[in-house]
Amino acid sequence: MQKHLPFTKITQSESGFLFPYVSFVAAIILLSVITGITLYANNTKMTTLQMEQIELETLHQMAYQTLVSERNKNNSNPDKEVIQYEFPNGIVKITYDVLENNAMRYQFEATTLSGNRKLSRYILKE
Repeated sequence: MQKHLPFTKITQSESGFLFPYVSFVAAIILLSVITGITLYANNTKMTTLQMEQIELETLHQMAYQTLVSERNKNNSNPDKEVIQYEFPNGIVKITYDVLENNAMRYQFEATTLSGNRKLSRYILKE
């Protein structure tokens, strides 16, 4: 029985015609696998950094609420210029000073347990 497919003639000849196609397909597959691995590593790193950002924002909000509640209890001008709050997931250091026009400048420096930091500055008029 005769074979009518032209591809079978190419594969039966031993001139090395199929090697460039195989190497090209192997290179494409290798590039796609390497790209997938790189994307996965980048997404993992980005997720870790986003979780740290959320943790820093949480520390900031917890320190702010603690500061506000302490100010409401005391109802007086602050006597300290530096306050440090320690929370289970990090430390927040608040530095402030009184400016002209009854304004106060606050600087919140939040540090997580893994060592990431966030610095925020505010000027509040009372």
